[in-house]
Amino acid sequence: MLEREFIYKKLKMKEVFYVQDVKNLLENNKNVDIIKINQTNVKYNDDFRLFHTLFIDLSQSKEDIFKKFKSNYRNEINKNIRDDSVQFEWIVSPSLEEMKIIHADLISFSKFKGWDVNEELEMGRTVDFLENCVVSHVRLNDMKIASHVYFVDSKERARLRFSVSYRMDDDVDFKLVGRSNKALHWFDMQELKKMGINIYDFGGAIRIDENRKILGGGISGFKKGFSDNLVTEYTGEIPLSLKGKIATIAWKLLKKIKK
Repeated sequence: MLEREFIYKKLKMKEVFYVQDVKNLLENNKNVDIIKINQTNVKYNDDFRLFHTLFIDLSQSKEDIFKKFKSNYRNEINKNIRDDSVQFEWIVSPSLEEMKIIHADLISFSKFKGWDVNEELEMGRTVDFLENCVVSHVRLNDMKIASHVYFVDSKERARLRFSVSYRMDDDVDFKLVGRSNKALHWFDMQELKKMGINIYDFGGAIRIDENRKILGGGISGFKKGFSDNLVTEYTGEIPLSLKGKIATIAWKLLKKIKK
């Protein structure tokens, strides 16, 4: 389990990843206004939202993991490693300076893609979970092509927190970026496996239909090319104080208004 406490809009917040015993967590944190729970296997209340992600079992052999990728992914990864002259970099326990650079890259990339990212929340996670982060880069000469950031939980699970592709420059070969990003995922899996990590968690953004079939297209389709091992967890907020309850109701109303 990963956890941190922080102040957000004058509220004392606690954010937790991967907790299994929600009731015990609540009993031991009565001084908090709101607990934000990410990826638990317990649906604590009806307000909890489904969180769909994909897992890869890293306890398998490298050969068994690789052969389950889509065939065109395997071809692109092999070509990237063989022909593209890229370099892979693996950083365990990155410095705060390193993470601030990647965080700035994430914000720029998100704006380029039109994604809504809470900069304050993401930067807080960057600082508070620094010791639980691992980072990877793929470069061509000195130019970064893609970067990945993972949260590692007690060496059991590595969750892809976010990834950045450096596609904003018109001179960048998009096909090279695509191959390199896929190869970086494969490189990451091998490094995490060496660390004794058992679960590679793609970090969500998975869309499914009413029959729990993983939909293609976008990020969901990209991740599906590596794995079809769908896992459904839950994410939600639990207000504990009166102030927390009022804030939670206000946030819900604001979301409805925005829709």
